[in-house]
Order: sequence, then structure tokens, then C-alpha cells
Amino acid sequence: MSSSPSSSMSSPKEALLPPPPPQNPRNAPWKHMVAGGLGGMAGAIVTAPLDVVKTRLQSSIYQEALRQQNLLKTGTVQGQARNLLWNFVETGHILRDLYRHEGPSALFKGLGPTLVGVIPARSINFFTYGNGKLLIAEHFNGGKETTLVHLSAAAIAGVVTSTATNPLWVLEEVM
Repeated sequence: MSSSPSSSMSSPKEALLPPPPPQNPRNAPWKHMVAGGLGGMAGAIVTAPLDVVKTRLQSSIYQEALRQQNLLKTGTVQGQARNLLWNFVETGHILRDLYRHEGPSALFKGLGPTLVGVIPARSINFFTYGNGKLLIAEHFNGGKETTLVHLSAAAIAGVVTSTATNPLWVLEEVM
């Protein structure tokens, strides 16, 4: 008994696979919210060490230590270009020193309050943008997604996100 292409039986692999999900973007609007929250969290975790470095560089204690070492200089354009490159080297040195002297956890100081603000903000933003885009296109543009639809959805998402998360950012500054 040979199998022919017109056979009603599918291959064993195909029988084990679930059917593909429907392509209607309105089926699960919460997916935008989850994706935004996860993306915001990942971004905050990856950039946390740079945020710690930024805070250290802004502190008066660090600025005073640089003055004592005579490393805080300004000068000609060439000197400023060297200073620009030195900033990258200095960032690496600070990260290295933080890791060596204070341990790996020092690279993530302040991450908790940042996550409290970033996760809801990105979740609300993605949810509002993704669903706003569909609603605006459907109700005002005959179902077509154009540049104006994307721009409108992004503007609305920004306003909604800022309004909804402003209290969280105020709390983060206090913490």
C-alpha cells in the first residue's frame, strides 16, 4: 500500500503538531502588554550597570576624586575628542572596579525601583499602541494601517503611558 499525495492521511509529524493559531490580531490583545513588560524588563536589566555608572559619575564624591587625581580636564577640540574616547574607557574601568571591589550585585543597585516603573510603563505603552493602531485603522481609515495611523497610535500611547505611570516615576525618584 503506497501513499499518494491525494491521500487523506497526513504524516505522523503533522498529526502531532497543533494547528496554527488564527491570524486575527484582535484575538489576544494582552500579548502586546506581556511583550512590552518583558521587553522593558530585559532592557532595564541589561542597562542597569550603565545606570549605576551614570549615577557614580554624577556624584560629587566621584567628581572630587577625579579632581584630586587631576583627571578632570577640559581643553582644545583635540583634547575634547580624547576626552570623548576616554569616557568609554573610563566607563569600562568603573564597571570593572565596581565588580572587583563591591561584587556583581553592585552593578544592579537601584534595579528594583526601576523595574517597578519600567514594566508597567512598557506594558501600557505596547498595549495601547498595538490596540490603538487597530482601532484607529478600523474606525477612521477603512482598516488600512498608514503612517498617520501609526503616528496617531504612538501619540495616544505616549499620553496614556505618561498619565498612567507618572505616580510610579514620582515614587521611584523618592526611593
